Amino acid sequence: MNGSHEKALRDTLFHSAHYDKQMRPVLHPSLPLNVSFNMQLSKLVDLNTKSQILQTDVWITQKWVNPFLTWNVSEYGGVHSIHVSPLDVWVPDTVLYNRCVVLSGSVEKFKTDVVVESDGLCTWMSPATFKSSCVLDVTFFPFDTQVCSMVFGSWTYDTRLLRLELMAQLHSNADHFTVNGDWKVENISLRQRDTNYTCCAHPFSDIVFSFALERLPLYHVIYVVLPCVIIAALTLVCFYVPVECGERIGLCITILLAMSVYLFVVAQSLPENSNTIPLLGIYYMATMCQVGAAIVATAVVLRCHY
Repeated sequence: MNGSHEKALRDTLFHSAHYDKQMRPVLHPSLPLNVSFNMQLSKLVDLNTKSQILQTDVWITQKWVNPFLTWNVSEYGGVHSIHVSPLDVWVPDTVLYNRCVVLSGSVEKFKTDVVVESDGLCTWMSPATFKSSCVLDVTFFPFDTQVCSMVFGSWTYDTRLLRLELMAQLHSNADHFTVNGDWKVENISLRQRDTNYTCCAHPFSDIVFSFALERLPLYHVIYVVLPCVIIAALTLVCFYVPVECGERIGLCITILLAMSVYLFVVAQSLPENSNTIPLLGIYYMATMCQVGAAIVATAVVLRCHY
């Protein structure tokens, strides 16, 4: 029986000549539509240090009131809510502003249904995968902490037509976060702001999702830092090799080549820019200069000895 009531309700709501799914759902065109927004981080898929691209899995919830989609529950067999495709009802055109891949910036990717309640409240919960840009400061690599932000907002509606606001009860913590082996997520926050862009005369309403990422350094310490320390210590061994042994300068050159290889490995995993130079890279260069000086000193000693 509820099925027939729901069909009758859908016919009344969506097949009416006065219903237009493209129209912004407000009774007075001069008033903005308030859309409540919340985002919860589900998984940090990857933060590519070299390309400075952040990939995340998130859950996005948006709520708004559509005054054109209301009904009397008693007239439709107690039907309190219906599920509607986002293609059949107006939904906010919320996108990720700082996306780095065009197709990854829309929350419509998974086409989840919109839940419409009898009082016109529309709830749209969408899982999504985003790729966003995140400028990194690798000065203290691999003991660094990065702060990344994801900025969401309407693509076409400025603050005169649509306002994004934070939900009263936020779920921005990391309770349901899937642990990542490279990064520890902390200090998650959501804030609303109005931003002016050069393209438009009026500001747009944005939601900024920010969080700090602390790198877990154990992997890099074992495979990058410790080998460098050991190789640098081997430089001192060169001076304990007897001058009569012709392998002293060969040992120094071998150490220099090993340092060059490790410096190349570190450079391959870091951004190619001159804004920040990692201290680890400076340490590598200083060690290479030390080895180079050891080679020169060894050459002088050999020249004097022979």
